[in-house]
Amino acid sequence: MSEGDDGVQLTLLSKVDVLQEEVDAIVVAIKADMPKVSGQLAWRALNAAGSAVSDVVEAHVRGRRLIPNEVEQFDGGALPCKFIMVVGLSATLQIGLPEAVYHTLVRATELQCETISIPAIGCGGFGYTAEDAADYIVMGVKSFLATYRHRTSLTEIRLLAYGSGQFPCFRRSLEESKLPWKRG
Repeated sequence: MSEGDDGVQLTLLSKVDVLQEEVDAIVVAIKADMPKVSGQLAWRALNAAGSAVSDVVEAHVRGRRLIPNEVEQFDGGALPCKFIMVVGLSATLQIGLPEAVYHTLVRATELQCETISIPAIGCGGFGYTAEDAADYIVMGVKSFLATYRHRTSLTEIRLLAYGSGQFPCFRRSLEESKLPWKRG
């Protein structure tokens, strides 16, 4: 089965650069409670989006720090996406990743997004292993779909496994979750 009862296609992709994704929204994470943008992918996304976007995000983060699991959206700028969803993560609250994914998908629904790409956020500077990131991200998606089954604008959620060993971790986590998905 490739599509869930809720009409949302869950797709797992390998070696895809989130910054090249032609979707409504991409997700990046920054360290919560910090007065500056942090996170390698967040920096790459903001630089690729252009100075108009990166300046706005930097000013916003400096003036009002994100709390853990809080989501803010910004214009995609020069990127092929409409929105950059910036989620605040805490390196000390590892259980917060499922909630961060859940809140990101809720925000995407509020913005009437149809497609969203979620890379393996948390791997890297936040210290999540590929196994934990995959489990927590899939847990957040599953929780969202259970709550918003027939009330979301989303038609596709794309999970992006980029780094070494991430794809098998996502595949295992998706299989264990019993969510219908397809390989893209």
